[in-house]
Amino acid sequence: MRRRSTALVAGAVALTGLVVGVTLDRVDDGDEASSAPAGDPCASTAPLVAVAGNDSAGEGGAEITVVRPDGTRAVATGGWVATDPDIAPDHERMVVSRALGDWESAGPEATALWTLGLDGSDRRRVTDDVPEVYDSAPAWSPDGATIAFVRSTHPGSGILTVPVAGGEAQEVVPPEAEVEVDGPEWSPDGSRLAFVRRRLNVTGQPGDAELWTVAADGSGASSVGRVDLRATKVDWHPDGSRVLVSAYGDGEGTLVLVDLASGSTTPIARDSTFGRWSRTGTHVVHYTRVGATEEREWRLVESPVTGTALGDARDLGVTDFLYRYFSVAVAGCPP
Repeated sequence: MRRRSTALVAGAVALTGLVVGVTLDRVDDGDEASSAPAGDPCASTAPLVAVAGNDSAGEGGAEITVVRPDGTRAVATGGWVATDPDIAPDHERMVVSRALGDWESAGPEATALWTLGLDGSDRRRVTDDVPEVYDSAPAWSPDGATIAFVRSTHPGSGILTVPVAGGEAQEVVPPEAEVEVDGPEWSPDGSRLAFVRRRLNVTGQPGDAELWTVAADGSGASSVGRVDLRATKVDWHPDGSRVLVSAYGDGEGTLVLVDLASGSTTPIARDSTFGRWSRTGTHVVHYTRVGATEEREWRLVESPVTGTALGDARDLGVTDFLYRYFSVAVAGCPP
């Protein structure tokens, strides 16, 4: 029997036999990638976003839609089953995790990393399709040269880095039995990675979870503090002092800030998840249940950070039924 990461298994179980709905106001619903007007996302107060969600058919697929600052949106991965987008520092390309197969039944045979233009063009392989090897959660380094990612195999998962053009991957966090890692993210200066580390119990379920950081060369790995067992994604604030941690499971989500110096945690939103800092760290792009019109529906919004809470949200026009393999990428802008 094939072993898959918790994220892949959860997505497969959630999608089995279920037809889901999605409203994305797409420019194109076909298999071919659509183009949308380009523009400097930093010239606008609105974010440039790539979001992984259910495909239009809702039959075990997953696709990535790019939402531009002017509000136009288009499917970039037409014809692929792909998740986990991250936008390059130059705002021209993104990296995704492409599945060999889909998320129905037992899940895909493998997942590999690819880069492509935000309009879906110029698709380039970064890692190979290898049966029972699952490359996921890619994160583009601030200097644009390297991609960090999670590789899940039997008996565990680890964090690696690979040149954007492809080549030999370097191990940063070695896999350990009964340990699962998730959601690596670069520090603003590119010197360290933050990630979630879960220790599994004898039944293979998470026993506890912590936020860790490690130097890009694999040295100096250390725990910052405990986080929610359901934590999946992290995002380093542009000032380097704190990390936004997103948790999701059983239809519920939370957003928490973790201070890197003290390890203290501050909840900033409930009924919210898959959060990413927008622009210079003054706003958070995230999914929320607030304002949703259906029981399992979530809305993608952008909210200002006011003290230790989120302010009034601005709707970004994307709604979906969430599963654990979903994610959101936001193009960063210099301060």
